Amino acid sequence: MGNLNPFGEKKTVKQIIREQKYDNKRSIRQLERELNKIKREEKKNQIEMKRLAKQGQNQSVRVLAKDIVRMRQTQANFIKMKCELTSLSHQLDTVQANKQLMDAMKNISNIMPMINNQIKLPELQTVIRKFDEEHMK
Repeated sequence: MGNLNPFGEKKTVKQIIREQKYDNKRSIRQLERELNKIKREEKKNQIEMKRLAKQGQNQSVRVLAKDIVRMRQTQANFIKMKCELTSLSHQLDTVQANKQLMDAMKNISNIMPMINNQIKLPELQTVIRKFDEEHMK
């Protein structure tokens, strides 16, 4: 049912690509928001860790340090996912361009027989020959 629009008609490739690109952009924005939230939390933890270190609470500092390491790993994973989504979006652009090119070639292949029927080759050859003779004078 995902390939049907609200009227029960099958979605075009262009519509599907547009929806997927929209979903990708939305996911990238969500990842960026989460990434910024994690960075802010990491800064808070670093400040808290320095404060606790001055007070001599080594156990709490150790827990916060492990938490910061986990946050950095999560940030790396988010950045990787963001890059993959961006790459997917570029691939969708390529698919859309290929589809447009394919449609244009299909139209050309439909038009070419009509043009061939309208052009009479012997007459065209005589016109070209006359043009060459006029041009050579």
